[in-house]
Amino acid sequence: MTEAKTKIIYAIADAGFSGGPIQLLKLLEGLNKKGYELVVISPSGFLSKKAKKLGIKHFEFEFKRGIGNVRKLRKFLKAEIEKNPRVILHAQGVKAGSFLKMLNSRFRQILVYTEHNWTKDYTLPQNWRRGYQLANLRRMSRFTTWTVCVSKAVQDFLLRKKITSKETSSVIYNGVEFDKIMPRKSWEPIAVGTIASLHRRKGILFLLEAIAKFGENNSNKIILKVVGEGPEEDFLKQHAVDLKVNFDVQWLGVREDLKDFWSGINIYVQPSLDESFGMATAEAMGYEIPVIATTAGALPEIVQDGGLLVEPGNSGELAKAIENIASNKGIREENIERARKRVKKLFSVSRMVGEYERLYANLLNR
Repeated sequence: MTEAKTKIIYAIADAGFSGGPIQLLKLLEGLNKKGYELVVISPSGFLSKKAKKLGIKHFEFEFKRGIGNVRKLRKFLKAEIEKNPRVILHAQGVKAGSFLKMLNSRFRQILVYTEHNWTKDYTLPQNWRRGYQLANLRRMSRFTTWTVCVSKAVQDFLLRKKITSKETSSVIYNGVEFDKIMPRKSWEPIAVGTIASLHRRKGILFLLEAIAKFGENNSNKIILKVVGEGPEEDFLKQHAVDLKVNFDVQWLGVREDLKDFWSGINIYVQPSLDESFGMATAEAMGYEIPVIATTAGALPEIVQDGGLLVEPGNSGELAKAIENIASNKGIREENIERARKRVKKLFSVSRMVGEYERLYANLLNR
């Protein structure tokens, strides 16, 4: 009798074009090629469309409380588990994790949880939300078989808050991959780029101020290309006007195809006030683009000696770092070489997929 394929049922409350769904898609693509039976539970959006194109079963679910909604998900999970009992439930993020924790009290399957956000620097707009989420994470951890952290910064925070333990958690870095691009040769003007959702915690305000300060102190022209959208977009555009750099900033919105962006910048800057991994930073390192990042969250862990690190929220330091890279070819070349080796060793998609495979196999064979 042929052994049943391992079935992994993923749940994620965000299906948009952002870090968590993008990383889950890369994992799905890798495991799909290896013959796993995969199921995705998520709202409709970027991830659901991509999963369906891969031939992966998708169950549309909005992760909203209510008896009817919970029963709907419970019925779906019951049917999937009965079809193939060799199953692992894998939740991405607190909201999806709360639902699977609640329902798994009945099914008693292996439950894996991946934390994408929390580090010592992560904040929420209201303090009560921070307390509520952390309390929820602690409750959920009692029913979680294994916790995956996307960086050591995430794991350190969860350990310090007693949300997980060293015996039931591990770090699996996100994976990045690259298209062939023609690197930008000209440094006239100096083209700086960043990719971020336009929220306060991403620090774009300080990057705009750094661009203004650079322009005040240098004769070299500088432009900034911003990929992303979010609730602070109008505020940031007005701030650029107030700083008189609005004609030097290109707001590019959200885009899946980033080849033109990567081939059109000289320096990549991640000015975040918190960051649990820094996917775009790792991508820039792999594209051999000089990187400047803050010391927030996991960024020092990801960049190490492959770029320049500055204090979060310090536009003056950002401006000096841009000037340092723009004027010093030796620093650029040294950082690029170290960054390239680091990305190849630690942040490949194949390594990420392989580590998840080993984790799933170990959990099933306990």
